[in-house]
Amino acid sequence: MNSIKKSTLRNEVSRKIRELIFNNELKRGERIVETRIAKELGVSQSPVREAIRKLELMGLIENKPFLGCFVKKLTKKI
Repeated sequence: MNSIKKSTLRNEVSRKIRELIFNNELKRGERIVETRIAKELGVSQSPVREAIRKLELMGLIENKPFLGCFVKKLTKKI
């Protein structure tokens, strides 16, 4: 049996969170709750945490120390 690679799982979770943001299911300023996303996707918190960090580097999520991670306001670049 072929198992799912950790990086693949992180990328799939990242893709799903991006989709939620772009479809406005996760709204600007909304707090990202790792446990809720992990439960909804049927994965552990680890790949969710890694995906959030990846999306933070992409500029879609903002990490506020002692408060959590939040969806950033999206702007159109021309």
